[in-house]
Amino acid sequence: MSVWLIAWKSIRQRGLASGLTALSMAIGVALVVMVLTIHGVVAENFKSGSSMGYNMIIGARGGPLQLVLNTVFYLSKPVQTIPYEYYLAFEDAQHREQVMRHSFSYQSQIARNQSRQMLQQLSSGLPGMGGLGLLEEVTSVAENDFSVNQMRILDDGIFSLYAKMAIPICMGDTYGENSQYRVVATTPAFFNELEIDVDTGRKFSFAAGRALETWNETNGVLEAVVGSTVAANEGLKLGDSIQPIHGDIGAGGHIHRTGFTIVGIMAPSGTRNDVAVFINIEGFYMMDEHRKPLEDERVNSQRFETGPEDNLNDQEFQDLLDQELEQRLNQGAAQDSGVAGKLASTADNVLRPADGAVKEQVEGNRLPASPSPAKTQDSKTQDSKTESLEDSKSIYGTPLPIEQRELTSILLRSHDEVGVSLFGITNAINLGQLENEMDWTSFSSRLQQRSAQAVTPVAEIQSVFETFVTPVQWLILAMTVMICIVSGIGILVSIYNSMSERRQEIAVMRALGADQSTVFGIILAESVLLAAGGGVIGWVAAHFVNGAISPLVQQRTGVELSVWDFAPGMRFDWGWGSFQVSAELMLVPGLMVLAILVGLLPAITAYRLDVSENLS
Repeated sequence: MSVWLIAWKSIRQRGLASGLTALSMAIGVALVVMVLTIHGVVAENFKSGSSMGYNMIIGARGGPLQLVLNTVFYLSKPVQTIPYEYYLAFEDAQHREQVMRHSFSYQSQIARNQSRQMLQQLSSGLPGMGGLGLLEEVTSVAENDFSVNQMRILDDGIFSLYAKMAIPICMGDTYGENSQYRVVATTPAFFNELEIDVDTGRKFSFAAGRALETWNETNGVLEAVVGSTVAANEGLKLGDSIQPIHGDIGAGGHIHRTGFTIVGIMAPSGTRNDVAVFINIEGFYMMDEHRKPLEDERVNSQRFETGPEDNLNDQEFQDLLDQELEQRLNQGAAQDSGVAGKLASTADNVLRPADGAVKEQVEGNRLPASPSPAKTQDSKTQDSKTESLEDSKSIYGTPLPIEQRELTSILLRSHDEVGVSLFGITNAINLGQLENEMDWTSFSSRLQQRSAQAVTPVAEIQSVFETFVTPVQWLILAMTVMICIVSGIGILVSIYNSMSERRQEIAVMRALGADQSTVFGIILAESVLLAAGGGVIGWVAAHFVNGAISPLVQQRTGVELSVWDFAPGMRFDWGWGSFQVSAELMLVPGLMVLAILVGLLPAITAYRLDVSENLS
């Protein structure tokens, strides 16, 4: 009969004591495995997610870590905003021209020049006014050229040559019954250009639907894409309409009236994007309380109008402006079909560029489907053609002037990961050079703008892990190892206490021909079997528990944890090379060593047992 079979029969004879001993070992091993896997998978996910397709974040000055946590992981409240012009500093001339022509400064200058041209035409027919009319015409052209040059409409952004990709981000809204999901306003570039895995070039994929579009004939700019976790937990599907919450519903927030149509449901990516809702940034700007008021907006309003609104506070005055805007939009929707057709034709020419050019980002207003109808009662009586035009007018409008736009952050990827582009942009931005973009307009004073900061997310996350997470990890790991050691001591106590009952049994084995080394081996085999059995049970149980608590981990961290996820490997460097081994696999030899150590004392006791004294 083999040593292992004898040891197994001995364990079965002491079933209750052996079972409790193995259970204590299983609990210790399960704790170690759970700590290693959960912490390791989450840590690796955070490290990889901090450099997901971009190597820099541009945001307002403040805590760099808060900017990273808010922008990358959606875990913190947004910091202060930055002007939209900062984003244009990374774009080429074509995109800058499309956006900057929709500004108060440019449009006011054009209106002024048109007035001068009209004056020139009126005065050219009067005697002696021809010279004055010619002077006005020359002055108008010169000022128009000066405005274009001052705004740098036809120039590339100052950092466009160094930036490979720039994506604007706006935050502040939430979604869900408890505002547990962050709403992220962005452009289609977030899905079309951003890479989940830089090495393989893998981008976001969709379980259903498609990515956002800059402009769409059906939904206009009111489109949304939801993460896989949001769609599953909220029961959302394609075609559903969602209404973001302004702020936190539990802290005085309110639900926006504007609804966004879901056009895409993202496939699970294992990142925080699975617990986010993405909307078109132009639709974000058209919602209440999302446009930046001009610095002299209220002053100018009160300068020419006197009424009860003079005594309103800022919030009440803003609500009054929103109400007036909605009334004007409703009045425009009720105009005759001829005016509607003309406006729709003009919108088609302006907002739908040909030859594959990028459509201009547009901003409009849609009345929600509930409680207010999307169309007025008068529009229902018009013919089908007019009705479709009115529908378009209620969804699409002129883009919001850039003086009233703000951003939370900008996701930026330089042309090189380490080099002139990365460090050159970082140093220039942190020295305040982006403020030069504010020189072109008098509606947003440069002196009142906050300087931006450039943050490298990988460096920030690495610093956090080295300073806080790694020491805590080692502390928790040390505590769980101590639990295993205590379990090993339990094996020692169990076997050693059984020696008083087994002295006669061991003496009989010796009398029948078993030598001392055989008895020694049987006791060690019992210790190894108890430790290995408990370890395997604990390891399997830990992975099943990981699968069971995966929804909770995903809700808290956005990281998907499955039964088959293993702890990341530990790297070992040798003179001939390096290799990586999962920390879980190191538990196996560790348990064997622990079992041998705790089995030595009872094995030595059995080895020294006096046969003649214990046979009687």
